[in-house]
Amino acid sequence: CLIRSFGAILDESQNGPNQPVWLETYENKLQTVNPYSSELIQTEKDICLLEQQRLELFRKRDRILEYAGLLYATDDELKQLVRRAFRLLGFELPDPPEHVSQAGLDLYLRDTTSHPIAGMIATTENKPIEYAVYKKLIDKVDQLDKGEKPSPLLVVNGPFGKPPIKRTAIFEKKIIEVNWTKQIGLITTVQLYEIVCLILENAFSPHIDLIKELIRADIGSLDGLFETDLRKYLAAGTIKTPDQKKRRKKEKSPA
Repeated sequence: CLIRSFGAILDESQNGPNQPVWLETYENKLQTVNPYSSELIQTEKDICLLEQQRLELFRKRDRILEYAGLLYATDDELKQLVRRAFRLLGFELPDPPEHVSQAGLDLYLRDTTSHPIAGMIATTENKPIEYAVYKKLIDKVDQLDKGEKPSPLLVVNGPFGKPPIKRTAIFEKKIIEVNWTKQIGLITTVQLYEIVCLILENAFSPHIDLIKELIRADIGSLDGLFETDLRKYLAAGTIKTPDQKKRRKKEKSPA
């Protein structure tokens, strides 16, 4: 945004274009002739600054909206967004080992703060996720009898036919009851979207890496319903992460 000169502003005034060319120089040297000239120039500067701020807000908003499909998308579109969100959190998404690939799972995540994670992505439009979907994940995980057995995770978008605030019953009651013993991680795409918003809003925070590490550790150790506690993550500057604790313990141990 370019700051316009007094002459440019003057040309827009009701006095028309017949003003002599020396008026701008005279006005600059003797602003008491028209005390509003400097105010107009300052206002132009303020407008430019506001326009820059406006464009930056649009950029940030659009960056977050790139993930809005987490709230309503299905099938391959949702899977791509879920994987993209986990990458944003700092998870690695390598090609899964052969025994995991053969099980037909949708996700395979790795991270230094946790055990490998493998899971399914499921959707439902107008009703809670059925137990049959949950049982399908259990059966797939039970097939992993060779090699390293990853932690199971069920990522759910639903009921996506309702606004997020009205999605009260997301899982069938039987899933919650059985999961006390099966201890499978359960997370919704609404929660994932809220986490993405937190990360993007604090992208330039000096603690952003710690925030991501805390989130990855919580997801990696998940054995039930995920609880979105954004305040805990925002307090990352005062919280020791799992990796930090390990490093601190190693430093204190005798050589």
